[in-house]
Amino acid sequence: MARARNIKPGFFMNEVLAEFSFATRLMFIGLWTLADREGRLEDRPKRIKIQLFPLDDGLDIDSMMSDLAKAGFLVRYEVDGVRYCQIANFTKHQTPHHKEAASEFPPPAGQPAITRHAYDVPKRQRESIFARDGHACLKCSSTEALTIDHVVPLSKGGDNSDDNLQTLCHRCNSAKGDATKSYIASNVGSTLGQSQTNVDACSRTDSLIPDSLIPDSLIPDSRERGSKILTEGSAKTEKPDADASRSPPENKSISSEKSTRTPIPQPFRPTEAAVRLAEKHELDVGTEADLFVAHYESTGDFRADWDACFRKWILRSMQHKADSEKRAQGPPHSQKNTNKSKTFSAFDYSRGGDGYGNKREKGRVFEGQLAAGQLGFQGESSD
Repeated sequence: MARARNIKPGFFMNEVLAEFSFATRLMFIGLWTLADREGRLEDRPKRIKIQLFPLDDGLDIDSMMSDLAKAGFLVRYEVDGVRYCQIANFTKHQTPHHKEAASEFPPPAGQPAITRHAYDVPKRQRESIFARDGHACLKCSSTEALTIDHVVPLSKGGDNSDDNLQTLCHRCNSAKGDATKSYIASNVGSTLGQSQTNVDACSRTDSLIPDSLIPDSLIPDSRERGSKILTEGSAKTEKPDADASRSPPENKSISSEKSTRTPIPQPFRPTEAAVRLAEKHELDVGTEADLFVAHYESTGDFRADWDACFRKWILRSMQHKADSEKRAQGPPHSQKNTNKSKTFSAFDYSRGGDGYGNKREKGRVFEGQLAAGQLGFQGESSD
């Protein structure tokens, strides 16, 4: 079964490959699509000819493969009477899909049967990264469908070092694509309380040194404490001369002057101003607070002033309540036209009206029989 593979620009600049015929170089690329994830395939020239060149004649596939083997691009070998072919350096230049089936062919002598690919992060390292990031997506704080993402993708020269790995949920990982975007500095570094004074926008934080990874990320309430540390650490960075012993009140969000955004505090308690505002408009402040917290916990949004955000929530709830009451009352009752002084229209009556421009009810029998003399026109005689 043919598979999609990568072709790097260096292929066309290889001076050794340039010595081969155009058909040989094209066949070499075709062999990549026939090989399994380890770069192995059965050495069957006739079948390869049918698979790669079904409409071309006069090609000696066996001779072309021998030329590539002499130059070191292929290894042709035999195991238990079956001939196989190994593409040299296949796992170095190709990135097979992680769901691609494992190789069923034996390797050449002296080579491992299974090669660990660059994107295969060991299980122990994955667990370490999950623990470091608090077992949650660093972008949306989701705890479901977690994956390991490379900050710098492997296709752009990234590696499997800890500082190049981050925890993202499947949705955020797919949305990121091959972009180079790190959420480690803004989440892990700040959560661990490692504030910096002169931060270069392009430099990495020192939040991933071994000593910083140990205790906090494994404690259940670490994310709550991490948010508090983030608030205090940012305040110290903004105003180094401020009294370090003073911490912001638990019920008061950081002022917008510091432009520091934090996740919703846990527990969240509305201020007296917000409570009075809710009571003024006959809203249940407890229910509104529960809905408010549930909404922003699910979205994972960050805000600079959560008290102002909750007051805005109250005002929106008030408007929603007013709109609901208005809709419940319905439109003003429109009375039917009962003006019988209008000229009676026989045509309107024949089309379903009552003769005065109003809709006639089904089965209704009007008082009095409609006669030609009463309508003011002469009907045709039946005689």
